[in-house]
Amino acid sequence: MFTSSRTIEPISLYFSYSKSFNPVIFGTSRTEARFQPEKGEQLEVGLKADLIPDKLSATLAFYDLAKQNVLVTDPEDSRFSIQTGEQKSRGVEFSLTGSPVKGWNIAVGYAYRDPATKLVAYCGGLKPTELVKVIDAFAERLIDAASFRE
Repeated sequence: MFTSSRTIEPISLYFSYSKSFNPVIFGTSRTEARFQPEKGEQLEVGLKADLIPDKLSATLAFYDLAKQNVLVTDPEDSRFSIQTGEQKSRGVEFSLTGSPVKGWNIAVGYAYRDPATKLVAYCGGLKPTELVKVIDAFAERLIDAASFRE
C-alpha cells in the first residue's frame, strides 16, 4: 500500500494505491475444483477542504477499483459458488459536513459509480450507480436516495 498527502491551507490533497490478495478458503464449486485466490487493485485521489475552519468541510475523491476471482453464488445451484472474471468500479464521492451555524449539524453525501463485471457466468442483479444522503440535525430528518441499473 502506498499513500501520500500534501497540505496547502485550507486544502489537503491525497493519493492512495493498494493491492490485495485473499486466498479463497471457503466455498464449494459444483465440480469440486479449487478456487483461484481473489486479487485486487485500488487507486484513489482526493482532496479535503476546510470551507469554514472548524465549522464546515468538504471532501472529493475519485477512485478506480478492480478485483479478479470474486466468489459469488452459482446462479444454477445456490448451494455452490463460482468465481467472476473481473469486477471493476470507478467513481467519484463528494461530502459536505459540519456545523455552519450554532445548533445546526449537517452531513451531505453524493456518490456516483460505474460498476462493471466481466463474468464467467451471469449472476444478474442491480448495481447502484448514484447514492445521495442528507442528514439535517437541525430539522431532525434524513433524506436518502439511490438509483440503480442492471
